[in-house]
Amino acid sequence: AGTLNTAGTLSVGASACMVSRATAFVGTDTALTHVAAALGVPTIALFGPSNPVKWGPWPRNHPPESDPWHRYGSQHVGNVTLLQGVASCVPCGLEGCDRDVSSYSDCLLQLSPKKVIAALEASTVNQHVPENTAYITNCPIGCAGPLAATAIVLPEGPLMRCSSCGQITSQASEA
Repeated sequence: AGTLNTAGTLSVGASACMVSRATAFVGTDTALTHVAAALGVPTIALFGPSNPVKWGPWPRNHPPESDPWHRYGSQHVGNVTLLQGVASCVPCGLEGCDRDVSSYSDCLLQLSPKKVIAALEASTVNQHVPENTAYITNCPIGCAGPLAATAIVLPEGPLMRCSSCGQITSQASEA
């Protein structure tokens, strides 16, 4: 399947709408990670230099009178799994190891894809797409061009982009 880069093409509201329908969300300490957590989407939040006590995404329905996060370590609360880098400086509060927003954070680079995938699989273990779902293969918007799968998967199936007109759809039909 291909990928769909929506960077700079969706409004904040449209991004939130897309995330609300996701099976799961993986992201760093960004606004969209907080939106996914607040909407109840299973969220894998990747933390390095940011202090989760101050900046961690709030799990859906977590009581406001108690902070869900500890300062150190990977944690799971409600619909959010917070994976934190293991460097001795974490959380340093800096914008990268070179104290520059364009520099890398070693603590984030040390988070292995294997650990992130394991957390993602654990967060979606009870979710499934009904077996009788069949996905449309031609653009429903009007041009009838062929649809190409993207890397964004919603509970009812992948988002699809029309190869002819560029429209995006997530429509599925009952088989």
